Amino acid sequence: MVEELRLDGLDPASIGERQPLIGGELGLDSVDALELMVALEREFGVAMPSDQVGGGALASVAALADWLQGELERVEAPGR
Repeated sequence: MVEELRLDGLDPASIGERQPLIGGELGLDSVDALELMVALEREFGVAMPSDQVGGGALASVAALADWLQGELERVEAPGR
């Protein structure tokens, strides 16, 4: 995330898992959210539905990780 959003000078380890991604201390905005969504789709092949953007999956690092893990498990589930 730090590299993709070009958050120069920010140590990834300094981002708390419950820290808000949008509108918090990181200073991310809606353009950053869009860039992050595109990067996730490119890297992991999952698309974030718009109802998850406004705070759900992008509420924090932990929320994003939980959403991504759930999506990857859903995509990789046997019989799909």
